Amino acid sequence: MLTALARTNVNQETLEGFVASPGYRLLLDQRHEQVGLDTDIRPVRDALMHELANAAAGRPGAGTFGRAKGQLGLYRDALREVRRESGRLELQIVTRLNEILPPATDFESTAYVVIGGDVSGFAFSDRDDLVLRLDDFVGGPDGKPLDVDRFASVLAHEVFHVGFRTAGGLAPRAPEFASWREVASAWGPEITGEVWRASEVGPWNAESIEDRLEAWVFPGLWTSQTVDRYFAGLSRLMNEGCAVYAELDLRSFSGSRELDREHERWISTIASDWRVLAEITDEAVRGASPEDIDRSFAQGLAGNGPLYRVGFAMAQRIDAYTGRRALQAAIQGGPLEFFQTYFETHPIGDRHIDSGTRFEIERLIKETRAVAAFDPAG
Repeated sequence: MLTALARTNVNQETLEGFVASPGYRLLLDQRHEQVGLDTDIRPVRDALMHELANAAAGRPGAGTFGRAKGQLGLYRDALREVRRESGRLELQIVTRLNEILPPATDFESTAYVVIGGDVSGFAFSDRDDLVLRLDDFVGGPDGKPLDVDRFASVLAHEVFHVGFRTAGGLAPRAPEFASWREVASAWGPEITGEVWRASEVGPWNAESIEDRLEAWVFPGLWTSQTVDRYFAGLSRLMNEGCAVYAELDLRSFSGSRELDREHERWISTIASDWRVLAEITDEAVRGASPEDIDRSFAQGLAGNGPLYRVGFAMAQRIDAYTGRRALQAAIQGGPLEFFQTYFETHPIGDRHIDSGTRFEIERLIKETRAVAAFDPAG
């Protein structure tokens, strides 16, 4: 790609070919998800084409090209460094993820490196491949062409997401329907609802799950999907926090003290971060709309925000106090298992969850498991 961009006769057909390639296709798919599937993606695609044309002409990007500033030589040297380091990085990342993910986790993932775009890296919730944005890693310490440590940590983070889904930690999101009968009939056993994850009763039966939900002592919330969206948000918190925990050891292994100091600054606000989760939990128990719950979680996760840190602190505590096997089992078991395992370490205090929020979450977990155990035929 970079060789083609370096030519002086790059035309529309060449740029079309780039955008149609797998990495850029994923990048556009990710943007499509962000702006909504019912939104015209053509402006986003046109903006990406414009960026690539600027790179071909040696002009600085219009904002999403970072340190490289459209200089193809820097990109080329960085990619060569990626190739030189690929064997070592793969060994380190595989070793670390084998330590964190459940033993039965098995998957293959292809990482596409692209220029342009607006995020350092991302993985999808329904596929194994991922994308890294080269711009954020060009120009490493001591004049090196690539910041290998940062590249390795972001790659480990995104690969963890693929493994998290494969291990069963991330349940698919339920579609928006008017009633749980419609959700259950359309989605089957892949429903996001933690009721089904916690249930030992099978096989899947739409009427049975509806009866369980309607018999729940927490009226109204399952009908509006508020609690379902709340648990889905806890799943995202867990996913991102565990991904940060997985990448941190890799950063330390690389010997980068700057990355370690950066992490220390990042986690320094954990006391106030717990209050963000407390506010969202209060919204859920007061019966906020599913849309409000989604919006609150999105705000808490934006920009590697407070809910990332909460999830990281939980993963770190489980690993330290209950053990690696317990952390792996919690990752596989989903957010109910993750939070309950965390609570078993008795963490209440300034840098941990407050007692009121813990009580509310434990109540939701208990009631959800009660619904899962409920037998409408009995």
